[in-house]
Amino acid sequence: MHVVRETPERVAEQRKSVRYRLSASALFSWDGSDDQHATSEGITRDICVQGAYVYSANCPPLQSAVEIELLLPPLRGTIPTAAIKARGRVLRVEECTEDSSRQGFAVGVEGFKVGSEPVKNLLARIARGRQETQ
Repeated sequence: MHVVRETPERVAEQRKSVRYRLSASALFSWDGSDDQHATSEGITRDICVQGAYVYSANCPPLQSAVEIELLLPPLRGTIPTAAIKARGRVLRVEECTEDSSRQGFAVGVEGFKVGSEPVKNLLARIARGRQETQ
């Protein structure tokens, strides 16, 4: 596994959009060695329009193309009621260190979609609906 160690300050200055802390189940897949299709799961640390950081015991290799699905936590109850999907590329892989007992990876995406609808369009529709009821 190729490991890139970067300081939090360096990572933060490369970000182009606001990240939101979100603990959501993540299911992801990629083409591994010998063209074997690999799948794994993890938990997101944070998410933004352009990607996510996922804690996982089994990380895809750096620069690999991945398909990822995030099961969003419900507003009520315990069963996820919505999922967002994307295709992207692994930008960074981090192993466990003395400071952190968790390993994970950063994935960059073109944009998450709910079904076939981009998340930003869904959020805009929700916002319009709230304005109409006020």
